[in-house]
Amino acid sequence: MEELKVFDSKHIAYGKKAYFAHLFDALRYAVILTGTGFIVFVHAFLPFFLVNLGSLSVKRLHTELSLCKCKK
Repeated sequence: MEELKVFDSKHIAYGKKAYFAHLFDALRYAVILTGTGFIVFVHAFLPFFLVNLGSLSVKRLHTELSLCKCKK
């Protein structure tokens, strides 16, 4: 399991991205995760509604992040 890092000044350099490219990617992931959380929240109360959209969204995001060519 990877150790939690609160601050890493070289974080952006690992992905070889500019600051604003990294910013927009992070914001995009935040919006996707927030939307997915809302979908799962609705599904918790209405289990017959949005049956597999939450899991599909998480799987798609996982696949996208797993394909990242970032050096660690």
